Amino acid sequence: MRPRRTHFSIFLGVLAAAPLPLGSNRPFAWTLLAALLAALALFWPLAILRERGAPFNAARPLAIPGVAFFLVLGWGAAQIWGGALFPDLWHPLWRDVTTALAMAPGAVGQIGLAPSAGVDGLIRLSSYGLAFWLAYQHAASSRRADAMTDGLAIAAALYAIYGLAAFYSNSNSILWMEKWAYFDNLTSTFVNRNSYATYAGLGLLTALAAISRRMDGVDGWRRLIVHLARPAMLYLFGFGVGLLALLETESRAGIVAAGIGIAVFAYARHGHRLGPWKRAVIALGLVASVASAFALFLYYGAANPSSEAADRVRVYAATVGLIADRPLLGYGLGSFPDMFAMARPASVSQVWLQAHCLYLELAMELGIPAAFLLVGAVAVTFAVCLRAAFRFPERRTEAALGCAATALIATHSLLDFSMQIPAIALTWAAIAGTAMGRVVHAKRPADDRR
Repeated sequence: MRPRRTHFSIFLGVLAAAPLPLGSNRPFAWTLLAALLAALALFWPLAILRERGAPFNAARPLAIPGVAFFLVLGWGAAQIWGGALFPDLWHPLWRDVTTALAMAPGAVGQIGLAPSAGVDGLIRLSSYGLAFWLAYQHAASSRRADAMTDGLAIAAALYAIYGLAAFYSNSNSILWMEKWAYFDNLTSTFVNRNSYATYAGLGLLTALAAISRRMDGVDGWRRLIVHLARPAMLYLFGFGVGLLALLETESRAGIVAAGIGIAVFAYARHGHRLGPWKRAVIALGLVASVASAFALFLYYGAANPSSEAADRVRVYAATVGLIADRPLLGYGLGSFPDMFAMARPASVSQVWLQAHCLYLELAMELGIPAAFLLVGAVAVTFAVCLRAAFRFPERRTEAALGCAATALIATHSLLDFSMQIPAIALTWAAIAGTAMGRVVHAKRPADDRR
């Protein structure tokens, strides 16, 4: 038995099972996920030693996003444990605590305001980085890279089938639990319809990539029909059930984000046929469409004070105010619920645990510089994959999938918190890591042959 193959099978199994317990968005579930990924990362060097001479992906191509990611982790750790080293950077509320409790000024205090939530945030963020790294390494093998895409597509189809069965049978349950929200919408094994819509969109993209890879070189209707009778039909069926499940969520942002992801996949996979100017115009059109949709949402919320959109606009405004009060240092990972509870305007009556805009929440918690580094690391992977999609025909499908998944996540993160659901973040990390692994390997054909 080959250690790498066994390692990959377990890794893929962990990713496929992640959505099962409410998207792993419960402490026990995401802690177990983090422990499994840490164990897989520890065993990976042993698998390499047992199979010397097998192709691998070096860490050097990930230098820029990797350094940015580790700087963010370092800053997150400093917010939690750096108070003793940098007392001048304490949040002022810690000084109020020491005064109220008549304690020595150096007895308590940190840069962030929610140390325990910050530890949870660091563990989860580290787990996503490990998933990216393991997928990146396994992608040195074209077979395992293809198996990653196919496996995630099949898993997404199975969750879609379960969701459709539960929805059309009016069971109003999630597995063995009674639903407590979104009774009229399909949510599969997730609680929130918007979160499942994001996962379903990622499933559509993986199914599309699996179909596209199998359709390469197929010309003519007769050969197309013959080919569809083969395994491509399985993924075509998965795409269909996934699309139906996505529509039944009635998540407008999720459906639009999935549409953007599919458009980016088509653009990255076929953009090499266009000239530079046409590519630039299409790219600007996609960016403008997303920006226009977000601007219209903000305008609608401002113009309709009693709408759901208006509540989010008020939350955005309050979050921007918090960022303005502490733009560089932030309040600490996971601190949004506590800080927003203190700064919540009277016009917002609900309890908000997320800002429903990932970029604002990151800027509030980490500070603008660290948030920029984290988003920039993702943007670099997108740019590398897009460039490779135009330059390397043999890796075009994998690169296009990485671009599309990132575009979907980036679009939906404007209006929701799907990337804070562990199952979704891990699925994206695996897709992006696989894409980067194949892109890097495309630049070393001699290693691939060896």
